[in-house]
Amino acid sequence: MAGRGKGRRSGVYDTRMLASAMIGLALGLASPDGSDGGSGDGGLADICKIDPKQCETVDLKYAAARPLNPRMYAGYPPRPLAWVGVGGRNAFGFESKLNADFGIEAIAGGWLLFDTLQPSFKIGWSHENRGGATVDAARFGPGLAVGWSFWRPSWGWYGVAWLGAAIDAAYVHTWARPSGGGADATAWSGSFGLSALFQLRILRRFLLGVQAGPEVDFPTLHFPGMTGGMDWGPFRFNAGLRLGAIIP
Repeated sequence: MAGRGKGRRSGVYDTRMLASAMIGLALGLASPDGSDGGSGDGGLADICKIDPKQCETVDLKYAAARPLNPRMYAGYPPRPLAWVGVGGRNAFGFESKLNADFGIEAIAGGWLLFDTLQPSFKIGWSHENRGGATVDAARFGPGLAVGWSFWRPSWGWYGVAWLGAAIDAAYVHTWARPSGGGADATAWSGSFGLSALFQLRILRRFLLGVQAGPEVDFPTLHFPGMTGGMDWGPFRFNAGLRLGAIIP
């Protein structure tokens, strides 16, 4: 009985050792020649290099059944990234008078489907004094950019340089004051923009970008003034820089 029990315990021990060895080989923890698998062979050590935060989330059963590809295990699919920041607004009309407005926007965004889609939301303020009228405008609305990373280092899912096209919609509410006196006036308009968007992700923590393109304002807004006032719309061009912090 003692010998049978000893043999049974030995068999269980051997089975566990075999299973551990198989999982170790599948993850690259050990190679057939006894090395530790940390020399770029797609093992757990390389997974940790790609994303140390994901090292503890490796599913051993899933990893053992898959080919040796550390990107499959290091946060697959990668968790979405979010960012918050500020951006500038520098808009000009296409008429003989530029009828510009300048301002600042608070922006929140993120990357989905790896980094193919980038939804965002903006809220901002702009100001202009021209044609004998002073105008302040508040605007807010969503946006969606579609693009890709064309410079993607080997150490991560998300690339450093990102290029795409964006569409933005906004509700615009304005307050106008004639410079020579008179009653203040308020008005509203809708804005729809189509632009190119370029971004750099710096040190995986900061974002630097530029966005530029035409926008349509409907209805066209006219602000009376002592020297002719100014018009916003129907077509304008907007460009601005953006600075942000990436939320890990």
